[in-house]
Amino acid sequence: MIQPPTPSSPPRLRGGSPLDAGIKSALTPFGSGNILPVDRSKTPAPPPLASGKTGEYVFSGPGIATMPKGYDFVVVSATSANLTGNADANQRILAGSAHLTFNAVAGGSGSVIAGNGNNLITIPVTDSGSWMIALGGGNDTVRALGGGNNTVSAGVGTGGTSQISLGGGKSAVSVGGSSTISGSKTGGAETITATGTTVVNANASNLLFLGAAGSGATVFGGTGSATIQGGGGAEWLQGGSAGNNSIQGGTGAATLIGGGDGDRLFAGMGVGALQVLKAGSGNETLVGTAGSGFGQDTFYGSTGLTTVLSGGGVNHYVPGQGLGVMEIHIDSLAGGYQSSANQFDFFFGKGGGSIVEMGFTSVSQIHFHLDAGFGANDVTSLTQNAVSGSDLNVTLNDGTKVTFLNIASTLTNSNFV
Repeated sequence: MIQPPTPSSPPRLRGGSPLDAGIKSALTPFGSGNILPVDRSKTPAPPPLASGKTGEYVFSGPGIATMPKGYDFVVVSATSANLTGNADANQRILAGSAHLTFNAVAGGSGSVIAGNGNNLITIPVTDSGSWMIALGGGNDTVRALGGGNNTVSAGVGTGGTSQISLGGGKSAVSVGGSSTISGSKTGGAETITATGTTVVNANASNLLFLGAAGSGATVFGGTGSATIQGGGGAEWLQGGSAGNNSIQGGTGAATLIGGGDGDRLFAGMGVGALQVLKAGSGNETLVGTAGSGFGQDTFYGSTGLTTVLSGGGVNHYVPGQGLGVMEIHIDSLAGGYQSSANQFDFFFGKGGGSIVEMGFTSVSQIHFHLDAGFGANDVTSLTQNAVSGSDLNVTLNDGTKVTFLNIASTLTNSNFV
């Protein structure tokens, strides 16, 4: 029997992972005694198969071919191959460092394993079968557009560049190197694990994104809902417009943006990292970095109710517009009460909402900064600066209102920075 070649640059995968198990399963049939091996360079037209036999198609030279029915195992030892699958289940395609082009057809399913060549793998929309695709560190394009449950790995541990498009099924994707991933435009669900530099547009799918330490990501949640865990590089993490997003910053500088009602945004644990948390439309919760001395967080309100749980570090607050309400809870245990730790930033014409702050213990802990549109950056730009009961009420000349609970002193020019 012709033995399958050993890929010269196999994809490096994590030991014990589901993808490893899939690869072991894909390689198992190549040792079976019920397989008829056919070398395409010697037998261009594969013979009919006897009952109970499965064909093994060997590409020892470059070329273009369609897998006949029953020939479900393919070994590529040539420098390149252009292959179209058949409608059988559990096909197995194994290539070394060849440049592989593989096109599945409706009804097919199976595995494609290739090394560090430049590979183009297409699973059409009409194919609802499930595929496991494992590629090395080449320049790869994967169009897994079918409705099956597809598993895709590209460049993990090896680098390379990958362009991946996903369909309406459930997809699990692991990428390294530099990757661009597009989710389904018709629904579906994706779990994406990234160890390199990654750009993700979820489109209409529901997304779970997991960044790794040292990686940087740009993630757009599209029109679905997203759960996003940042990594360690500079990141832009944006939820989907369907709302109910959960976004966690990583250890590097990051911008976290809500997408719809019910979002929860959490700053990461980077020491001194600049993280911006922007509420989406509707009611949002923004959580600052826990721990004294961690993070430098800036919180932006929305047109709904934005609840801010402020942490330690140097924090800035920017209110929402119109009817938006920003409710700020200062975490004194995290060092948020420090007089130098909190600044309220106002931009003329972009406010008009209101802020309610709870947690300060002294008027000296309040710092305002007004942009040039207000006129002067001092008390003359306030139309109200008065204590009512035990609370300080402040109104800016653009209509923005700020209430400090349990602060019984008015602002002076020393509160403006």
